[in-house]
Amino acid sequence: MIRLCKKHFFEDRVFYGTKAQGGTLYLICSDAPLPLLSRGLMNDRENPELCDAQALIEDFSIEPSHYRELTIDDFQLLDGERTNPVATKLYGRGDMSRLSLYLKDFGSSNRVFLGEGVRGRLTLGITGNNATIFIGRDVSFADQHIGSRQDRDFIAIGNDISTTGPGRWISGLRCGRASRPAMIIGDACVIARDVVLRNSDGHPFFDPNLETQLLPDSDNLVIEPHVWLGERSAIIKPVRVGAFAVIGFAAVITANVPAHHSAFGSPAAIKRNERKVWSWDDSEPGLERARHYLSRFPYPE
Repeated sequence: MIRLCKKHFFEDRVFYGTKAQGGTLYLICSDAPLPLLSRGLMNDRENPELCDAQALIEDFSIEPSHYRELTIDDFQLLDGERTNPVATKLYGRGDMSRLSLYLKDFGSSNRVFLGEGVRGRLTLGITGNNATIFIGRDVSFADQHIGSRQDRDFIAIGNDISTTGPGRWISGLRCGRASRPAMIIGDACVIARDVVLRNSDGHPFFDPNLETQLLPDSDNLVIEPHVWLGERSAIIKPVRVGAFAVIGFAAVITANVPAHHSAFGSPAAIKRNERKVWSWDDSEPGLERARHYLSRFPYPE
């Protein structure tokens, strides 16, 4: 499991030192210019969601100059309810004609970044302000619903993600003023139909005098690269799921799942994948994809 250890700044690039299981040291370089870190959501250089997105998503960028601004003509379908016609800025790379986007926007000053090759049907609901939503390249949506329900929300979905059916991914639902959990999904994950992802309980708890919020959702929901989420599984807490993890049918995840482990049942029982790793399929491209991520997240000996 990658953990951020130290960050170094040199000229216009940011270097993140990270440590993986087995003690292997990695150095990841960001192409994001330093001024990006000082604007809006990224005004804190120790912001953990930005660090995770940089480490787990190749070519991650939320710099508008790296994209072109999109219009209604770029999409197969752009529809929805927009109380403010300029509430959300849409930025993209490449052809968007294979993406059907239904946008429900009730906030202001929100930004959505779409990578090249995004396709399928996506409903995007935004109810807060100043949200940042990133979707990487070659992502396939099968009637997904993504909800951003808090101010200054941050959702990052990596490259080469495959979904096989409808699902609901909700960030910041009634998490309370003491919380601002983010949602990050790393590259090359397979997400089956009817998967639920939520980084908050949905209703905050307080002390008996209703003065102090208890148990705030202060962490982020992070799914590392090359994770398999089985049908009807649910991740309903701000937890971390490690690379090459397998989440079984209808499993309910409320705790961290280490890399190269499986989780089955409700509540989920977690066990190590003994001397085995999963691949998308047995084709050479599928095996090459697995090799690529194994080089970054090696099986612990």
